[in-house]
Amino acid sequence: MKLLVFSSLILLCNISFGQDQNGTLSIGNIYRTSIDMQVFIDNGDNNYTNDAIRTLKAGLKYRLVGESDNRNYIKVIEITKDIAQTKDNNSFVNASNYSDKYYVKDEDFIEANKLRTRGLATGTMILPLKIRPSENVNGTTYTRQLSTDISLGQFIGYRVPLSKFEPRYITFATTLGTSLINLNSDNTQGKENSQLPLGITWSSGLIIEIKNFQLGLIYGKDWGFGESSKNWIYDGKGWFSFGIGLKFINPD
Repeated sequence: MKLLVFSSLILLCNISFGQDQNGTLSIGNIYRTSIDMQVFIDNGDNNYTNDAIRTLKAGLKYRLVGESDNRNYIKVIEITKDIAQTKDNNSFVNASNYSDKYYVKDEDFIEANKLRTRGLATGTMILPLKIRPSENVNGTTYTRQLSTDISLGQFIGYRVPLSKFEPRYITFATTLGTSLINLNSDNTQGKENSQLPLGITWSSGLIIEIKNFQLGLIYGKDWGFGESSKNWIYDGKGWFSFGIGLKFINPD
């Protein structure tokens, strides 16, 4: 039952936090305009032929919040200070009108959306494999182990673009989540039978993303819950995990 629930959570998070397959625009991501961009004001009358136009100046940030036909709806990040050209000028997006409902036509995104912003990143991290170093417990040496203790958790980190024109990033991430711990007689000094109790996981590491390809190295620790986990030789001990090609983080 625990395995079924855990697998369902993994599937749900993959659906909830999945990115666009083409790697160019992702709902929810924050972008910065690299050139002045024309935005249209949606007045809610479903007649888009006469929607007014404003200019979103280069360097301002926005979040892509939805798509409909040829329209890409955006939420402009709060503007707190205007330059002289845009202040009180209703032909520009400025501090007094940034919260209006805006959309951008597909063709206008060709240049304007190419630079994604660096900054805080959050999302889901899934680690299906861990390398546990050898341990010496009560005079017995346990060799290093490739463990299938699946971890699922929310990560927070700092994401830095590696290219102005391609979806390439490096992310420094820290995660706190849960794990399914694989207890057996081999890793409990013969004191426990095979079972899958839940544990808590902390991890931190470095992930490189190139479109839909990911390469990462993660270091972390697991702590088990319950009486049976007290006999687990890896409780609170460090491990490493790596991914090549596997999409193990899904940023919001």
